[in-house]
Amino acid sequence: MAFLPRVQAECTNQDRCSNKYNTEHRVYRRTYWNLTEVPRDIPAEALEVHLYINRITSVSPGAFSHLSQCKLLSLKSNALRTISDDSFLGLKSLETLILNYNRLPALPAKVFSHLSKCKHLEINFNDIKILTAESFTGLYSLEALSLYNNDITTLPPGVFSSLSQCKRLWLSNNKISTITTNSFTGLTSLELLRLEHNSIHTLPAGVFQDLSECKTLDLGSNAISSVASGCFTGLHSLEELILYNNKIPSLPPGVFDPLLSVKSINLFNNQLSTLSPDDFIHLSRPLKLILSCPDGDANPWDCSSLCWVKHEVQHGTITRATVDVESCGAPGESLCCAWPLFTTMWCEKNYSQCDHHTSFCFSP
Repeated sequence: MAFLPRVQAECTNQDRCSNKYNTEHRVYRRTYWNLTEVPRDIPAEALEVHLYINRITSVSPGAFSHLSQCKLLSLKSNALRTISDDSFLGLKSLETLILNYNRLPALPAKVFSHLSKCKHLEINFNDIKILTAESFTGLYSLEALSLYNNDITTLPPGVFSSLSQCKRLWLSNNKISTITTNSFTGLTSLELLRLEHNSIHTLPAGVFQDLSECKTLDLGSNAISSVASGCFTGLHSLEELILYNNKIPSLPPGVFDPLLSVKSINLFNNQLSTLSPDDFIHLSRPLKLILSCPDGDANPWDCSSLCWVKHEVQHGTITRATVDVESCGAPGESLCCAWPLFTTMWCEKNYSQCDHHTSFCFSP
């Protein structure tokens, strides 16, 4: 086997390089040093280790094994391609691990199994395509997991099952096409789920049934064309539901009934033509209902189905329902649409000004 000569790490930016150990705060920094491997001079008592903006491609087993007191480790903006289940061995006090802006293609089983105290894990802007059912095993204290801007296509059943303490999960800007009733199993403490900018096409019944504490669910900018009855079952604490920029043609009767705490529903830019008041009758008021915006809307609204919306806006029980009535259905389709959906008083209170020609409210 041929051995390559060791390359001496050199600072690539003299004005920005950092190679200091702050003894008072016990913080080790070595950034912009063109490092290709984890340095071996990190003091054992370090509480924070910052190795970002280098060229580290892998973390050898036990590279941090002597850092039993370390609470924060940043390896962002390197060239990491591989990590193993022993890469983070010994980091028994670690609370924050940052791996953003690397080239990781996958998260192997039990890769974080030694990080039982970790609360915040960021792996954004990588090349992750594959997750296994054991990718997050051992992260029993995790409160926030961020995986946005990767290439994840599927969520294996039970992939998050060990994250019972997790409160915030970002999966935005991936390539997820399918979610099932087992996709979010175990996330019983989750309060925020971000799934916008994926390729999800169906919301099956019971898909969010374990998310009883979730307050915000963002499903915007997907390809959702099918919404099953019972898909929002279990979301008793949900306050904000975001469904804009999808392809939803209709809503099954009672689909929103489980949302006992909801305060805002965004349906902008779908393929909806009608809205039944019966689908909203069990929801608390006031309700923020976003149906379109002044920049345009793909929903081909039948104005006659929105009379109840106008009535509620006038009475203040729906606090926002931006609809361009002039482009809604055929002219004169319904007398209900002969008047703007907004009163000048409501517009000026919430948006400062009102355009009487289009009924749009806006800020100057």
